[in-house]
Amino acid sequence: GVADALYAEATKRSDVALQRPFHTELPLVLRGEYEEGLQGVYGVDALTNIARGADIERATLTPVCIGHRLDRDRHAELVFVVFDTAEFQQMRRDLMPMFPEHAGTGIYDPDTLTPVLPIAASDADLTHWWPLTIDRATDCLAPLRAE
Repeated sequence: GVADALYAEATKRSDVALQRPFHTELPLVLRGEYEEGLQGVYGVDALTNIARGADIERATLTPVCIGHRLDRDRHAELVFVVFDTAEFQQMRRDLMPMFPEHAGTGIYDPDTLTPVLPIAASDADLTHWWPLTIDRATDCLAPLRAE
């Protein structure tokens, strides 16, 4: 499939050994965001219902580019696909607590997370990369088009 082809291309171009991530999912809400900024307002079932209400299961994922991030301090590399999706952005905005003081000790920011799908990484555990906010001017290597 497309993910296999992108993975093969990423491994050919990298100077380090890349592997497939444990989870190749597009995260909607990060554990830290939930625990620190949403847990006092929403339960897991409520988050699921909000995602369904935003029609996230039928979201239009428009690929934008193949991206690359290098963490020189950790000697880590991540290759990913960046997507545009109105449903993702809407769902994240819908999660803004009406009363943030009830939400937890952190502040939830819907713009903290960009819809990206990990393709390859130097480490299969991606937790240190999140949240991943993308700057398309510096993080995108090549544009992608849906055909």
